[in-house]
Amino acid sequence: GNATRVLKAAREASARQARLLLCPELALTSYPPADLLLRADFLMRVDKQINRLLIELPPSLGLIVGAPSASKNKIFNTAFYLREGAVVASYHKMRLPNYSEFDELRWFTAGDKPCVINVDDVRCALTICEDLWSEEVASACVDGQADVIININASPFHLSKSRWRDEVLRARCRQTGLPIAYVNMVGGQDDLVFDGDSRLMAADGSPVFTAPAFARGLYFAELKLPGTWRCHEIKAPAITMEEKMWAAMLTGLRDYFADNHLRHAIIGLSGGIDSALTLLLAVQALGAKQVTAVMMRSQWTAAISVADASALATRLGAHFYQLDIDAIKDCAVDSLRGMLPQDLSDHNAQLALENIQARLRANLLMTLANSRPGAAVIATSNKSEMAVGYTTLYGDLAGAYAPLKDVSKTRVYQLARHCNRDEEIIPQRIIDRPPSAELSAGQLDEDTLPPYKTLDAIIEAFVERDDSYEDIVRAGIAEPEVVDQVLRWILKSEHKRRQAPPGPKMTPRSFGGERRYPITSDFNPKGDFKF
Repeated sequence: GNATRVLKAAREASARQARLLLCPELALTSYPPADLLLRADFLMRVDKQINRLLIELPPSLGLIVGAPSASKNKIFNTAFYLREGAVVASYHKMRLPNYSEFDELRWFTAGDKPCVINVDDVRCALTICEDLWSEEVASACVDGQADVIININASPFHLSKSRWRDEVLRARCRQTGLPIAYVNMVGGQDDLVFDGDSRLMAADGSPVFTAPAFARGLYFAELKLPGTWRCHEIKAPAITMEEKMWAAMLTGLRDYFADNHLRHAIIGLSGGIDSALTLLLAVQALGAKQVTAVMMRSQWTAAISVADASALATRLGAHFYQLDIDAIKDCAVDSLRGMLPQDLSDHNAQLALENIQARLRANLLMTLANSRPGAAVIATSNKSEMAVGYTTLYGDLAGAYAPLKDVSKTRVYQLARHCNRDEEIIPQRIIDRPPSAELSAGQLDEDTLPPYKTLDAIIEAFVERDDSYEDIVRAGIAEPEVVDQVLRWILKSEHKRRQAPPGPKMTPRSFGGERRYPITSDFNPKGDFKF
């Protein structure tokens, strides 16, 4: 499928007299192919598609395309230069990242030779992603007498990434005195989203063109030596943080469903802010006809929750069902309670009885999804809840995908207000009401948790920045006993997060594969508390 996309772009590029087409890092396999790279039959299929490109590429067009390659029991992250039915050159990535979400040393062997190709008397140095973060690799491009640096990427999105790219690209231009063509992947892959943000940099480090973020496209430019670009495209306008996050979540959800051959989303709609935002996201990503929202009221569900959920689903045009889980005789919740011992009276027993409702709701949602071909449940839990375990295992944590997985509760509210900036889409009452799980009488989140502004600041400090307990207290984010309690919750909830669905990375440190804390650990940030 990816090879077909490349060929389609190649034919369009050739029709416009382009001489060289640049495609992203590992464009044929997507990123990361992970342990598929350890399978010989997978690598054989990659080779088959490289041969297909050699046969079907327009003869007047050169192609730079990323794909894995194998030689002498080693696997390389490779940029192929194809032209006129031949592999003219291949370059193996020299700097293999092995931090955060990157794990390339598990699969790849680093290359040790720079590569400069000649395209119509223009000397083009090939580099791949992390290579351009290295002054040494950039110096090798200069030593090879390159006129331009080509950098193909599979660089995942997070909210600070675009600024980082600007800094690195400007630094390499200043170091080398060369223009750069930076080409990045677009799309969602499990926990990662790739935003594109491809760009052309002049030799002096000034940006000439930036492609629209999260938009697949084919863009045309001419290189004028000694180091300027003549671009045929309009530079994309800057977008806000909320617009970036929304586009990233849309891209991640849309591609997850499309690439996993899913056609219909099932969402538990509670009348609260998280499920409201998730429903709006699903409708925009998949289309209203491909989304079913289910309100499952209990005796603790407020009438306004039902009214707001119904109003939102109707406004968006999604399918809407309302089920009563314990408001009728012989109800499901009471039936489950009746199977349990009758002496469940302490605090933990009360919590267990509350969670029956959440798990029963998940059971109903999963049954609806199982009964419809191509359907899957979308989980509505956010990062704040996952961080401290304020989410029910096999309940609201259940699903195939969790679009809010790396979105704090504070940012959930920011995004809701952003979506309502021009007109009321999410009922304003949902945004204004204090958040509640509505599993018992008069329940509010802040009966158990600190205010979300405080909670999210602690989570950001401890999870995303690796600040110590002392750092957080010294910063005055919260009182020491509050910090102490939140850090306990975070560490005790690792087993829940291991069972959470995938969801798109938004921040520099998400709860995806990049954060690999042990479940079993006696590590105490404060140094003296016991679980």
